[in-house]
Amino acid sequence: MIDDVIKTLKAHLYERASSPLFGAFFVSWCLWNYRFLMVVFSSLPVQEKFQLIESTIFIDKWSYATRGSILPLITTLLVIFVYPYPAKFVYGFWRRRQKELKEFVKK
Repeated sequence: MIDDVIKTLKAHLYERASSPLFGAFFVSWCLWNYRFLMVVFSSLPVQEKFQLIESTIFIDKWSYATRGSILPLITTLLVIFVYPYPAKFVYGFWRRRQKELKEFVKK
């Protein structure tokens, strides 16, 4: 019984972790909040970390909302929905050049 619960939980976590939305949001959140991550992983005492985060990174609720969720979500949606169009164009261009190169080498 416990093994079934553990397997179900692992499958659920794997599904979430392998989701393109989660992965893109995680990377976007890390990029938007790199200063926060640097403070969290620094060797400063915990109390100083909290003070530094509150005084410089997340000054008010608006900065917390924008850097915490709104800007990473916008970036994630752009990566998922807009990025494939220029990527398709570039990939098609590259494929045509590879095809031309193969034809040139055959001659």
